Amino acid sequence: MEFRQVIETAEKVVGGPTKLANEINVPKTMISDAKAGRRGLPDRACEKLAEIAKLDFGDVIRARMRSPFAKHAAVILATAITANFYTPESYADEIMTYDSSATYCFQK
Repeated sequence: MEFRQVIETAEKVVGGPTKLANEINVPKTMISDAKAGRRGLPDRACEKLAEIAKLDFGDVIRARMRSPFAKHAAVILATAITANFYTPESYADEIMTYDSSATYCFQK
């Protein structure tokens, strides 16, 4: 089951996205963003979502992890980690200077 389907099932149970947002204590925009795959929902909201839709919490979390949001977030995280670990020597030389007291000083 896709995460969007989980949300739609819960919406049918409670009577719409606004009521669902109130039930799981998140803004209505977060519900529509999660359905569209632009954002995930917090674990606590997913737990309430599972209760409302009468689904297993693990199944809801797995559905959330397969959503487009999760895939994009993983790519962004991997890119950020790679960028943090890779600093070209020429850049390091430009931002650091050596002074006579054997300490490094950062330039502004």
